Amino acid sequence: MDTRSKILQSDDLPRESVTIDVWGVTVWVKTLTAAERMALSDHAGGQPPVEFVAHIVIGCTVDEDGSPVFDIGDASILVNKAGAPLQRLFNVADKLNGFTKAAQNAIEKN
Repeated sequence: MDTRSKILQSDDLPRESVTIDVWGVTVWVKTLTAAERMALSDHAGGQPPVEFVAHIVIGCTVDEDGSPVFDIGDASILVNKAGAPLQRLFNVADKLNGFTKAAQNAIEKN
């Protein structure tokens, strides 16, 4: 198989299950496609850190069949939920998607 075929046929969108006991749920955090990442970056960029985290979580959290758990209108609700579960989901999204360390440091400072 040639290089191009290897790249185009690779399964490069892993996801990871995360159980949030306090919410009583298990969700999946997915790797974003390039298009999803660009759209999310455009939307989340320039947001206060907690809203940035919420938008990343909204964009990366899916149920078992891959359907989004949240929609963008949930950001204002998520920022008022417990911080630890939100941070945990963000950390997995960061691990899978390689969001910048600088962004994570800004979030942790606030």
